[in-house]
Amino acid sequence: MITSDEVQKLMSEYGSPSILQSDEIRKVYGSKLDEYKGKNVQALFKTTPGTPHVITKYEYLVSAEAEVGRRLITEGHDVNTVIRTIEEKANQKLSQ
Repeated sequence: MITSDEVQKLMSEYGSPSILQSDEIRKVYGSKLDEYKGKNVQALFKTTPGTPHVITKYEYLVSAEAEVGRRLITEGHDVNTVIRTIEEKANQKLSQ
């Protein structure tokens, strides 16, 4: 079974993070990968994940404008002009 300790340990050895909270499984993380040799991979498990981003109702309104901005930049428009244009359109949507 994929959630067994043995399978999770094997997956961890090849750099796949385990769903289990076992220290034994974490200790072998990436041990079969040459690119992790000599690296402090255990530091990956010492960090605390940040809080998830909460999406507000306003983000849905202006997300399309951000996509337009990406397109304008790839077309070669000036970044400051693009930002100003996006801000104006977003403010128009928010004021409706």
